[in-house]
Amino acid sequence: DVCSSDLEGKTITLSSNIDSVSLAKFIWVPIGTHDTPFLGTFDGRKHSISGIVTDSLSQNVALFGYNQGTIRNVNIDKSLLSGSWVAGIAVHNYGTIDSCSVDAKIYTMMGGGGIAVHNGLNAKIENSEYAGSFSAKNIVWEIRDSLKLKWIFDSSIKGFINGGIVSLNEGNIQNVNSRGNSLFILPCTYVHSQNSDYGKGMFYYGGIVGYNAQSGIIKGGENGMEIRISEDILNSCAPTYTNNFAAANIVGYNEGMVENA
Repeated sequence: DVCSSDLEGKTITLSSNIDSVSLAKFIWVPIGTHDTPFLGTFDGRKHSISGIVTDSLSQNVALFGYNQGTIRNVNIDKSLLSGSWVAGIAVHNYGTIDSCSVDAKIYTMMGGGGIAVHNGLNAKIENSEYAGSFSAKNIVWEIRDSLKLKWIFDSSIKGFINGGIVSLNEGNIQNVNSRGNSLFILPCTYVHSQNSDYGKGMFYYGGIVGYNAQSGIIKGGENGMEIRISEDILNSCAPTYTNNFAAANIVGYNEGMVENA
């Protein structure tokens, strides 16, 4: 069972494409969890996985949930990835993602990235691209009622950060290409929460990276994806957006290093 074993020291290879017919009856469960991250090597051999469908109410949505190994040479296409914290290849990458591509529709209600949501310290994403359509629906939490969704506040990403390749980068990104149709930022929806700090979160959007942290390095990248902002965004999200909103072609908010991008 791939989902219940870390597969340390093991290599999984795809011998052929996996099509939508094979996956049609399944709701995808990401490989690797916080307690049992993927530690092996997944080599797609340039084959494609098509037709992944996820539960729109799920959190941590991608082919892999937590990766501390190596994922390479796999293509994701003709898929619909929706939920909270959504990416094509890995939600949390603490290992290496190399030569992967994603051509899928991504719809996130929190943070999202075409390849990964979070690229951790010393992690690597190289020679990869995103070419799908990306929509971000921001949910702003008012200070009321009880903490029914405590998992949101336990996340490593505090706020709404979306990028064509990566949402939050603390590691290394090199030679990537974001050429999706668009990153469409939709109006906010208000729900209730008891947490007074959450509404002070970050709202960053970038064609390649949403938020590049101090340790983050981006070397060589191209963005051909248009960032589209709904006309109602400021009215629907104010006053939360007033001092925390940033959107840019390469990086929404940068504290690290960017070269040749």
